[in-house]
Amino acid sequence: GRVGYQMTRGRIIGFRGDDVFVELSGDDAKNQGIVSLRQFDCPPEEGAVMDFVVERYDPAEGLMVLSREGAVQQAAWENLDRGSTVEARCTGSNKGGLELVLAGSIKAFMPASQIDLGHTDDLTVYHGQKLQAVVEEVRRKPKQLVLSRRKLLEAERESKREQLVTELAVGQTREGTVS
Repeated sequence: GRVGYQMTRGRIIGFRGDDVFVELSGDDAKNQGIVSLRQFDCPPEEGAVMDFVVERYDPAEGLMVLSREGAVQQAAWENLDRGSTVEARCTGSNKGGLELVLAGSIKAFMPASQIDLGHTDDLTVYHGQKLQAVVEEVRRKPKQLVLSRRKLLEAERESKREQLVTELAVGQTREGTVS
């Protein structure tokens, strides 16, 4: 992959078609950037502050060309700890689970039991997908992470449950599923 990512923080200032305009922090004269809307899982809100990777400077436009790809993880290898939430792309699978990569080059593995809340028969549905997960284990040799998406899903389910409990009131009618 590419070497020497330059990270920068920026604030979303506008949109035009598929382009997202970013005001970069720092005292550089080239303080505006552009990034494709396709780099976001969901469209960002104007004013949101996030990290980007600087790809190159475009003199014709007078803009820095930015990327979100891997920016979430650029707090690279040394900063990855057990419990960190990361975004990784599934590159394949084997009978034990999913093979993933994050920040462009860090290899990761997700055991089949940690992919979802229930059992997953067909692991190929995850191929090419970006998954949010929690770092379970950092193996320094070989450089590999062990990830769990299940832990994240369990925490999400728990917070939804707590929210529901605070919203429930006597006399309400709710729809439910018998399990």
